Amino acid sequence: RGHSKNLNLLLADLLVLMNKIPLANTWAYSPASDSKSFWGYVGIKNLGCICYMNSMLQQFFMTPTFRYAIMMADDKKEPELAPAKDGRMVDDNVLHQLQKMFGFLELSDRQDYNPFEFCFSFKDFDGNPVNVSIQQDTQEFLSMIFDKLERGLKNTPFRNILESVYGGKTCQQLICSNCGHVRSRDDTFYNLSLEVKNMKNIHDSLEKFIAGEVIDDFLCDNCKKKVSTTKRVCISQPPNVMIVHLQRIMFDWESMVNKKINSRLEFPHELNIEPYTLDGLEWRTQDGLEWREKQAEREKRGKATTESPVKKGGEEEVEEIGEESSPGVETGKDEEPLGPYMKHPKEYYEYRLAGIVVHTGTADSGHYYSYINTNRGDPSKQKDGASNKWLEYNDSTIRDFDVKSIESECFGGSQSESKSKDDDWGWDKGRDNSKNAYILVYERVVHEESESKFLETYLDLKNPENAQKYRVIDVVPGPEEKDAKSHKIYEVDYYGIKKFVPSVAYKKVWEDNHKFMFERHLYNDEFFKFIKDVCSAIRMPELTSQNVSNFVYLGHKDIPENSKESYLTIIKILANLIYSLLAKASDNKQISEICGFMKQLMSIVPESAYEFFEKIVMKDLKYTVELILTCTDRIVRSNLSQVILHCINVIISFYGLDLNLSKFVGKEEALEKSTEKGPLEIEYKVVNFLNMLLNIMPVEVAKAWTKMGQYFEFWRDFAQGGTPQVSYLFQKQMIAYLIDFYLEKKSPLGNEISEHKHSMGSSYTKAEFDALIQTLAVLMRRAKFVTASGKQPRTAQPHLQQFDLSANDHKCLDSIDFWEKTLSEKYDYTAFGVLIEHISFENEAFSSQICLLLLKGLNKANYDECRPYLEGITYFLNIKDDLQVKRIEWVLGYPQPVTQNARNGSLSFGVYGNSSIDDLVYNYDSLLNQENCNSLLNIILQNRKRLENLCVVCLRQLLLLCDINPAVFEYVVSLPPPSYNYAKFTDWARAFLDTYIADAKKYYYGGFPKEETGKETMKFLEAYEEKLSKKIQYNQTLISEFRGVKSEPVVINSEESKNGELKDHPQTASTNAVLKSVLPVYVIGRTKNEEKLQEIQLLEDSPDVRLIESQVHVFLKESLPNGTTNLAFPPSIVRESYIATSQVHPGSGVANFIQSMYSGSDSQPSTVQTDVLQALEMQNNVGNSEEGVNGEQKKAVGLEVINDEGVVQTLENPQQEFVYEINPFLRRFVAVNNTQNTYILEITLVRKDDNFLNFRFPTATLKYTLKPNSTSNLFTMTKIFPEIGWGDYKVTTNIMKLDIVTSNSNRSNDRAAASGVDADEHNGRRGARKPEILSIEYGGSTSSTSKRRCEVCYDMVSVGDIYCSGCHTPMGSDYSRDHYY
Repeated sequence: RGHSKNLNLLLADLLVLMNKIPLANTWAYSPASDSKSFWGYVGIKNLGCICYMNSMLQQFFMTPTFRYAIMMADDKKEPELAPAKDGRMVDDNVLHQLQKMFGFLELSDRQDYNPFEFCFSFKDFDGNPVNVSIQQDTQEFLSMIFDKLERGLKNTPFRNILESVYGGKTCQQLICSNCGHVRSRDDTFYNLSLEVKNMKNIHDSLEKFIAGEVIDDFLCDNCKKKVSTTKRVCISQPPNVMIVHLQRIMFDWESMVNKKINSRLEFPHELNIEPYTLDGLEWRTQDGLEWREKQAEREKRGKATTESPVKKGGEEEVEEIGEESSPGVETGKDEEPLGPYMKHPKEYYEYRLAGIVVHTGTADSGHYYSYINTNRGDPSKQKDGASNKWLEYNDSTIRDFDVKSIESECFGGSQSESKSKDDDWGWDKGRDNSKNAYILVYERVVHEESESKFLETYLDLKNPENAQKYRVIDVVPGPEEKDAKSHKIYEVDYYGIKKFVPSVAYKKVWEDNHKFMFERHLYNDEFFKFIKDVCSAIRMPELTSQNVSNFVYLGHKDIPENSKESYLTIIKILANLIYSLLAKASDNKQISEICGFMKQLMSIVPESAYEFFEKIVMKDLKYTVELILTCTDRIVRSNLSQVILHCINVIISFYGLDLNLSKFVGKEEALEKSTEKGPLEIEYKVVNFLNMLLNIMPVEVAKAWTKMGQYFEFWRDFAQGGTPQVSYLFQKQMIAYLIDFYLEKKSPLGNEISEHKHSMGSSYTKAEFDALIQTLAVLMRRAKFVTASGKQPRTAQPHLQQFDLSANDHKCLDSIDFWEKTLSEKYDYTAFGVLIEHISFENEAFSSQICLLLLKGLNKANYDECRPYLEGITYFLNIKDDLQVKRIEWVLGYPQPVTQNARNGSLSFGVYGNSSIDDLVYNYDSLLNQENCNSLLNIILQNRKRLENLCVVCLRQLLLLCDINPAVFEYVVSLPPPSYNYAKFTDWARAFLDTYIADAKKYYYGGFPKEETGKETMKFLEAYEEKLSKKIQYNQTLISEFRGVKSEPVVINSEESKNGELKDHPQTASTNAVLKSVLPVYVIGRTKNEEKLQEIQLLEDSPDVRLIESQVHVFLKESLPNGTTNLAFPPSIVRESYIATSQVHPGSGVANFIQSMYSGSDSQPSTVQTDVLQALEMQNNVGNSEEGVNGEQKKAVGLEVINDEGVVQTLENPQQEFVYEINPFLRRFVAVNNTQNTYILEITLVRKDDNFLNFRFPTATLKYTLKPNSTSNLFTMTKIFPEIGWGDYKVTTNIMKLDIVTSNSNRSNDRAAASGVDADEHNGRRGARKPEILSIEYGGSTSSTSKRRCEVCYDMVSVGDIYCSGCHTPMGSDYSRDHYY
């Protein structure tokens, strides 16, 4: 620091060093952890599915005699170079590659050897390199490699090495049961294949191997008779190393598939095969002549069949077989039987377990690895009886193995058989253990002084004196051996071959070890820290937002020349360091800071950006793509993509590129050949690079879907780089390109952009599409978007240049599949919210579609799946435009009184007919009116007692919306309560959350943070209630001013009121207990009657489809809820939330709200109802009854009932002072469809002249489906203030016929009438035009004295009168039902 000369010297040396950096051939490379194992052995890297090969190659290598003999073999051939798939030239010679592999396994310092070249040279039967991605059988590999090595060693001095080490001979015999003649033939084997099925141990398998079979009617060559002949196989010459293949994978002829046999098969450490050899069978078999005499005696006794002459070793001696014949030679000569070990000593037949190849898995898939005795080949250790050291060779990993674990790891069988008694209790008890031995390697027990084992081989003896150590055999070729010369065979002791590595392999290993040592110093965090410290020592100008414009340092022209040279040198050093070292290193904690230095330097010296781009980025495009797309380290992908992006942004800014693609049309060929570096040539190369990155999206990016996040981060940040960058993306139709890629085969563009549609993601892992959604959001903010009103959404950027969307862009953005997938896959909520807000702005059609997706998804989601839908709802409702209230009504729902049929058949809207004051009296239905499209408020209410977690999560989001969105807050606080024990919609929430949090503390919920979620929701509720209290206080003042002096409740039928006394009145309760509300809340009782206001003919040419608007007169009372009950009712009837219907007198005022269990056609005089209706009409809807009527009602008391104890008692009328009124409190719309067609009806209520409307005005268009031959109750409204009229509004309708194609169930809309019929305008009071009153009265029986209203003057006329007494209009006796609905 501060010494420029020293710094320049250091930088020059570092630059030389960086140019010599070896590029690692793997990601996350760590030489420190890639060293040879602690035990001094090297593994073999698994390139895919070659464990079957690796496990057996390690067994070969750990046979020292075979290892060194292979490396000593010289075939005198030059390397047969051939191009591999990666472009490398590879020696296509299996022997050469095996020698090289053994050399690396012998001397390498690395953890493992890469067998790529060996796999390339190891061809299958069709001449193709072995497919490393396909699992194969180890036994098949054995056969293939022995065949290839036999051919490769043919012209070397070691052509007999395979037979000398692994080769043995079996003898096939045919034994005549009549004359005892034996016909035999020897065959060479390299592995012995034994049965496993139904075998307990390897001795059973060997017995099965030599058991043989009896062939009937076989013509004996000696006695010339057709007799029974025994055919058997035995071992005639044991090999030095015996490879035993256990037949665990067999073909099942019933299912026609391969199956694995996992049964238990035991095998010993020490194995004597003498009983299974030809020698062993000979001395156990008696003389053939004696056997024939005994056979004749048996035949005389009538025995038709003979016993097998072959017996197990150790049993009594039977007959002697004929003399062993050479291959193809028959003999009948008898010999005296020999005793055990007469031909060969005992050691000749004894083997010690040297290796095991284990297979775990099924017949179709699994894994192979080896256990190997590392002391094999060392007679001194075996002689001293030292404990044998076993290791596990599992591809690259080599670790210790306890030989005592062989039983549990290799024998197979059920889990309980392979475990100790203490462990035999788990879930897997009795299950087959798929991990078991597949290949056994046994090696002869050889003592140092023993000369019984020899290796037949050729030796190139440079010193003739060495010949004295060996036994020399002269070989003269026979006449059948053409072109063969006389030669000598040297029989060498089995352990006589010493360590040897060929010079070619030795040189390659030495070079690789030197490189490995160099890498250990470079791929080191200490070295990276040193480079970072060097960068920190360089004095660079501090970059700020004031001195940097568009990625370029404004003072770059004023930098001194010597400083600029230092900067350029360090840029070259960092470029090589980042691309060659840090990108490949596992220990790359410094990469972010070093890449930050790199970006700083490119901004300070902007002319260096193009040099980096040309000489590093463009030099190897394939490697550049790998760094961005396929590198296994996410940090590397992120930092490298940002360095490349910064480089491109600096080039665009420094050279003033606009990335206009039209300027290159017709100039491509000339620009490709040009060597100049002008702005046009530079821009052309930058555009080509960007095009290349874009073109790899359909295939390469799709295949790397688990790592493609940084690729799309590149495009996201590129889109924010400036106007030229955005211009390029819009010219390339990037929005359509991204959505087409994102939707795969569901793309609305089909194959227009790309013919390749690869599936991305799985049921376990989703593809990384967050950055793609973010890129779309960035581009949409720059899209030209102007509504009919001229306004733009809040997310737009009108101060920047905006670009037109292409037709493909529009087509993709209109795809409902895009929005569905983004919601269901839970991608970036913020970016998705920007897209929703931008496109939904003043777009009612699109807004309704998005709302349907949000609500349908939310209705299907569980508590852990609902977040994307709730986040989407938040953004959706925060859009501030003329449609905001409509969206709120769609999502939250519009209050609709719950309708039900009372016991007397009347239609009830309120508490009448309920059994609890807690029963829902309001639903909050979405005005979209679609199936599976329940509103957010309904979801919350319906899951309070069912899915509590979902309820709390949705409630939390609702309260959050109320906190951040004033429109939502105003809407929610003005809603009527869901039941009559509450005054507001949210009154139930606090008690519910208290119980929820207490339950969370009491019980543990591991899968969901229940307590934290409950407490967080409670905080939102407290903030909401604080705002709500201020709102209530403010509204109560306005309501008092609006109403003037608050009137006292009118008391009906109360004698006590005349004396100034009130008994059992709700007002006597504590007024502090009554919950307050923003708007007045009323209890709706039974329906008094319903009047038709208007009837709209919906089809111009037919009256069969019509809409009827009616007004419902109900009994009404002010609600006094306290959270548990409603104080408007006597406590004797409403006991907390329970309604005691048995305590309600049928003739009382309470009976108009609480349906008495004793109500019936004879219990309630209809004259009372008629008089009350007259009072309603005359007194402006106030139910003040006359005394005479009340007197009548009082006389009707004295009802005999049976109480809860079963005692008959007289029920008096204690509810005489109950206060209520009758009011036209509801209006509803009913549609009648008397046709066979299905229609879609749209209803819109339009406010007139901005007058006050005395109901919750639905701003959204109401859509309904009218089924054939049906009457549908569509929509019900309630007043806010019952004492005033409804206000002025008009009804607009629009109807469409829905054609249903039954052949394929497809639907198409055919507009039958779209004239937009305006209904007659009316107000709440109907001054000039009186409404038509329906004669059907709900809630009471009709007597012969009932009346109806005249259609002309609207006076009341008795049913029996022929003319109206007021206007003398004929009434008629058959009043048509067509006047009603």
